Order: sequence, then C-alpha cells, then structure tokens
Amino acid sequence: MPLLITYDLKDADYESVLLKYLSDNGAVMIAESSYLVTSGTPPAQVVSEIRKATKDQIVVYVLTLSGWAGFGPKARNDALTKALG
Repeated sequence: MPLLITYDLKDADYESVLLKYLSDNGAVMIAESSYLVTSGTPPAQVVSEIRKATKDQIVVYVLTLSGWAGFGPKARNDALTKALG
C-alpha cells in the first residue's frame, strides 16, 4: 500500500535517525519532509515505529494514497507513477 509520510522534527538531532528509518524502508523523497513508501504495514504502526525511533521528538503523519497529480523532478514523478499508476 502506498503511504505518504510527512513530518516536522521537534529536535534536529533525530533527523539522521528518521532518515535512516526511511531509507531502510525504501522511502523516496517527494518534497522536503515528505516521503513515499510502499508498505504492507498499517499507517498507525508506521507512526508508532517512527515515534519510537525518534523518541517522540517528531510530529508525523502517515497517509494512504490512491492517486496523484503534480509536477517535480523526473525521479520523483517516476516513483509516484510506479507506486500509484
């Protein structure tokens, strides 16, 4: 299931922890602080995992996606097209 993960860090010291989590889960950056990941993990569990990894020093939302429209770099557009059609 395609998920959009978007966040605000409360403590910048946790940015590397968050970026490692996203990278380890195959996330693709869509925009600053917004990542696309295809996962079978429910959104609430992803939030829980991110908050645990960052010791709750983050505001995070995980949304399911079913379509998209937009304009950006080719690699990001390709990732969205691959995940969402």
